[in-house]
Amino acid sequence: MKKTWNYRLVKYVDDDGYGLHEVHYEDGIPVSRTEDPSVVGDTPQSIIDQLLTMRIAARKLPVLNDKFWEVQQNAEKTLNREKTD
Repeated sequence: MKKTWNYRLVKYVDDDGYGLHEVHYEDGIPVSRTEDPSVVGDTPQSIIDQLLTMRIAARKLPVLNDKFWEVQQNAEKTLNREKTD
């Protein structure tokens, strides 16, 4: 038995939305998908647009988690000081 997987757009029957899910196959037949989508959108094009934005972001230098929160906290302190001045 050959098991594979890929990402596929799933059209939700309950509403007008779409989701990009991992779909798992056995011998080429879809047998399951992830419960939570990786990306959601109103249309297939909106998902494509989000993925293009993510691709651009992924090519940038990473933000170090610790530094990100430190910078955000400093920015909030500065904004709070400006509001009281």
